[in-house]
Amino acid sequence: GSVPWGRLSSLPLACSAGQYVSAIGSALTCSIPSGTVYTAGTGISIDVNNKISSTVMGNTGTVTSITAGTGLTGGTITANGTFALDLARANTWTGAQAFSARASLQKGADFPGGGSWDASGNVGVGTVPSATEKLYVKGDVRIDGTTQTTSGLFEKFLKINVGGTNYVVPLYADSGTQTPPTPTLPYIIMYSTFPNTHNGNFASNGEVTGRNGADKFCINSKPADLACENIHAFLSVDANDSIKSMPTNYGYKADVPIYWWNVAKKSAIYQVASSWADMLDGNIANAENTGTGNNYTYNEKDVKTGNTYKVYTFTGSYSSGKAFAAFSCINFTSVYSASISGSPLYSNKVWLDDGLMANDSCYNVHYIRCVCTH
Repeated sequence: GSVPWGRLSSLPLACSAGQYVSAIGSALTCSIPSGTVYTAGTGISIDVNNKISSTVMGNTGTVTSITAGTGLTGGTITANGTFALDLARANTWTGAQAFSARASLQKGADFPGGGSWDASGNVGVGTVPSATEKLYVKGDVRIDGTTQTTSGLFEKFLKINVGGTNYVVPLYADSGTQTPPTPTLPYIIMYSTFPNTHNGNFASNGEVTGRNGADKFCINSKPADLACENIHAFLSVDANDSIKSMPTNYGYKADVPIYWWNVAKKSAIYQVASSWADMLDGNIANAENTGTGNNYTYNEKDVKTGNTYKVYTFTGSYSSGKAFAAFSCINFTSVYSASISGSPLYSNKVWLDDGLMANDSCYNVHYIRCVCTH
């Protein structure tokens, strides 16, 4: 016969989720199913490091096989719990993966050249990894990233950190040649007498005029690795010998570009302006501090007051290149006067004419700008 459920006693309150009743007697027995085949994605927890467990219905059971599903191949799971990922499907890994041997990128639509990386972290793209370099690329490389732009001989610069040191690589458009472009020859170089300084009296040391003394100071302070000629101090000495009139007075070509001489790079990379007139329109392409690479700081002192101020350079000139007659150290022949000066830290009109420094004492010593033909 049969016994109604309501008249039975010693019943378990409930079997846990995923269990079943295995026997009926004075008490019920709950058991866990074993040997069940689960379909991928139905509650099996899989770790790529050879760990497989079933969390179906809140219990851990014995997983003997997995049928084919998204991202997995079907088949029997081996004794050590390994399984195969179906790489023909999309697999998403949200955790870090460890490889004990070289992992290969098979040649295909997404990896047309193939490649691999080894246990040391060395990566090969289109080839096997190098034993010494972290990255070995066989083929052309494209980098779409932020570049540092500048006006000058090169169009852009790419900054790369190697061993904790930043290096700047000049870039220029590929014109089919393997050599970088060069400015139209001849072109004009502007350099600083750094680290040599001078006060506002260039008629000292036996020189009769300020112009002769300033030019001689520029010749003696030219960087050893700079080859150029027709050297003159970049100063407005008087109304007839101004920065604006230097092309006429000294034979500089007015329609060629002017470049800063970069001491660190020993080359003309950063442009001052595209022409003499462009240089005197109130703005230049790159400030002297950038162009020369001298990294001037706030380390000059006024010899009278002892105050520390931004580094300056004598110019005796308005930003237009005209002579500032009242402030030019009396044609750069005396320290008992003042001069208009410019700042090497700016690329606006202040580079030639900082109104705040119209009373720059000619007692002060400064680095001097010089120009020459390269």
